Amino acid sequence: MKNLIKLLIVTLSVVAFSCAGDSPETVAKQFMEHFKNQDYEKAKELGTENTKKMIDFIAGMQSLSAGTEDSTANEMEGAVMKDFKCEEVATDTVSCTYKIEQDGEVSESTIDLVKQDGKWLVDMKKE
Repeated sequence: MKNLIKLLIVTLSVVAFSCAGDSPETVAKQFMEHFKNQDYEKAKELGTENTKKMIDFIAGMQSLSAGTEDSTANEMEGAVMKDFKCEEVATDTVSCTYKIEQDGEVSESTIDLVKQDGKWLVDMKKE
């Protein structure tokens, strides 16, 4: 009976730690997918305060240009993001590189994440 209890405790511990938080790569992929689909509210849930402000700015600019000749609608429509690779650059800071394939062209981009309150969040900066 003691062995069964020990096994149960170990199993529950492993499950609890594996569900404790998403990896930086998972968060980056989810964020980019929401951003690509212009689901800015869900994207903001995966970002720092800086990121939320940047998303609000971007959404505001899109709404200003909507219906004009300069309107870009959804520039990322049809884009495929792949080959995410994340590397720790400092304690609780990760930089993820990935490739964007769109209209036959491939480009590389980077997204930074920081760990806040035990969660990985995208940290967009004005650059």
